[in-house]
Amino acid sequence: TTKTAVYAVYGKDDVRVSAGWADIEPLLKRSGTAYGAKEYVGANHAFHNDTGDRYAPEQARAAWTDTIEWFRKYL
Repeated sequence: TTKTAVYAVYGKDDVRVSAGWADIEPLLKRSGTAYGAKEYVGANHAFHNDTGDRYAPEQARAAWTDTIEWFRKYL
């Protein structure tokens, strides 16, 4: 179990990766770890990779902003 703040970023269309969250969240809750997660609608795996065909610029910008805000709070 970690005591480090955890922030998970998922593309809503990435069902393989985001499916694991259901197993992880209860563990984080029990540990008292600060955590958060956000799924971005219209985004798949690797949606932040601007060199790939799954790049979703609007969702990538939103995820970046949300992640920086998370860092400001927990780092």
